[in-house]
Amino acid sequence: MRRYFIDRIEGLPPKKDGASSMWNKGVELPRIILLRQAAHTAFGSDPPLAENIEIVVRVHVGLVNSSDDLDNFITGICDGLQAAHPNTPLADQWVEPDLESVHPKNPVAIVNDVDVVSIDAKKLIGDEPQWYSLELAGD
Repeated sequence: MRRYFIDRIEGLPPKKDGASSMWNKGVELPRIILLRQAAHTAFGSDPPLAENIEIVVRVHVGLVNSSDDLDNFITGICDGLQAAHPNTPLADQWVEPDLESVHPKNPVAIVNDVDVVSIDAKKLIGDEPQWYSLELAGD
């Protein structure tokens, strides 16, 4: 089993809510890019996880309890780590050359989130800026 740690990503994770694509939402786009870049760095040249995937997530929302649901963050993270569906509308920003390695056409850490078998997630309130951490394991 391979294991990867992403100690700290500043801000909140991407979230999936509603019917519109998070891959084309102004608020979510920078969050998705940061997530995918951090995962790409953590994985290096290793392929994405494809089986028996376990995820540990800690989301530090700061002093104010964010009204965002933890499950929306989890879905945003899982979707953000795999490739977007080919018919998904994407923001124009994805064509920038410096984003090629994290482009939504490619999975960066998870081949398909249907293969996630375990999620341990906590939303934490405290005297810190917003950030989150991930641990990914699988084959």
